[in-house]
This record gives sequence, C-alpha cells and structure tokens, in this order.
Amino acid sequence: MKKMFLILVVLTLGIGNLSSAATVVWDDGLSHVIDTPTYNLYRVDSFLDVNPDPGTTVEIVEGGVTKHFYSGGNSVVTVNGGVISEGYYLLHGSHVNIHSGQLLGGLYSDDREEGLPTAGNSTISMSGGLIDGNVTLVNDTMTITGGTVGHFGVYSSELHVYGGTYAEPTYFQDDLFNIAGGDIYLYGEFDQGYGVFENVSVAHHYVYISGILADGSPIETYCHIAQGTGKLHLVPEPATLGLLSMGVLLISRKRN
Repeated sequence: MKKMFLILVVLTLGIGNLSSAATVVWDDGLSHVIDTPTYNLYRVDSFLDVNPDPGTTVEIVEGGVTKHFYSGGNSVVTVNGGVISEGYYLLHGSHVNIHSGQLLGGLYSDDREEGLPTAGNSTISMSGGLIDGNVTLVNDTMTITGGTVGHFGVYSSELHVYGGTYAEPTYFQDDLFNIAGGDIYLYGEFDQGYGVFENVSVAHHYVYISGILADGSPIETYCHIAQGTGKLHLVPEPATLGLLSMGVLLISRKRN
C-alpha cells in the first residue's frame, strides 16, 4: 500500500505540471506518426464520449520526442523508437506495443471504471526498448518478451514475463515485483523449481527468484506479495515443459 501511495503522489505531481506543454488531441480514428521532437503532451482517444471505433492509431519512431503521453479508448499505439520523456498513461482499453525507444517517466495503466464507460482492459506488449521507472498495472494485462524495465506494481492485473533485463536487488526490500492483487507469471528455468507462491498469513511476504527466463536472460530478484492479494507463478518454458511431460510419460509407462 505504501508503494501505491507513493506512485499516486508522483502521478498527481506530474499531472499538475501538464499545463507547461502544448496539448495535441487525436480522437479521429485515423493514423498518425510522431517522428520529430515536438515535446508536446498527447492525448489519444482519451475522451470516452467521443472515442472512435476502430480507434486512433499512433506510431512513435526514431527522432520522435514527446512529453507526457496519454492513450485510451480503442487506440493502438506502437513505439518503434523515439522518447516519451515524462510518463506514459493508459486508460480504458488502450493497446500498446513497445518494440524499441525509451519511456523515461515509467508507465501507468489504470482501467478502474470509476463510474465511466470503458472499452475494456488495456493490454501492453513489450519486445524491446526501455521503460525507465515504475510500471504500474491496475486491471490490465502486460506481456514482456524483451527490453529493459525497472520495477513493477501489479494490482488486479496479469503480468507475463518471458524475457528481458530487470533491476537487480541490493537487499530483500528492493523487490522487482510487487503484487497487491492479480497474478505474475514468470516463464523459464528457476532454482526454486516451479509452482505457485502466495501469501495468506503475514502482512508482507518476499519470494527470492533466481534462474533463466525463457529468452535466456538471467534473473535474480525478489517478489513482494501483500497478504491475501495475489499470486506468483513460476512456469516452465515450453521446451522445459515438453521435457517434463516426456519424463512423466516415461515414468507412467515403466509403472505399467
């Protein structure tokens, strides 16, 4: 809860400074490209009463530089380069694909309805690039196969990690993954074996994780699980899963 409070304070402070940037609104259902340093604030399908279907699409490529970036509704945003310098905010059903580029202010995705109509949960797919800062997911789904990321807060969401580079802990409280609702799935080969970890009895529980992710990247970190709120899943990568299945089959045949 303390981490959630700090994140919300930071976001509130950031939103308070938005007036210093020019604002560009795209709610037209068309395709747009950001390929120059504009340093603007962008809102894409962010006004729920006028969101088009299909949604607006935006591609950020090398050379493109923005400040804050908002996307919502049915929008599809692809980051193929460039820089978002002061935070990416997803609301109400936006879909984001990150292949390269830099998100220097972190990423915050929130699909709580709060009395407003929504287009569904947001989805984030990351195969490359850098998210420098916290990734906070609220009622959303994120899949990572590559890239570099800082720390995660997962609240009633799903995070699937197949690869990538992550922060290394300096002590046990410096946890990479923080679960306060929802599920985190790590795919690979782990020294702790495989299975589901949860916390039903204490206020804070830390799980040490070490091993190799499915893409071959090493991982060594901690996962913090708040009491009664979520689960950590250590899942064999497909190749390992196949070997385990063959082993079970051979044992079964020998017994028969």
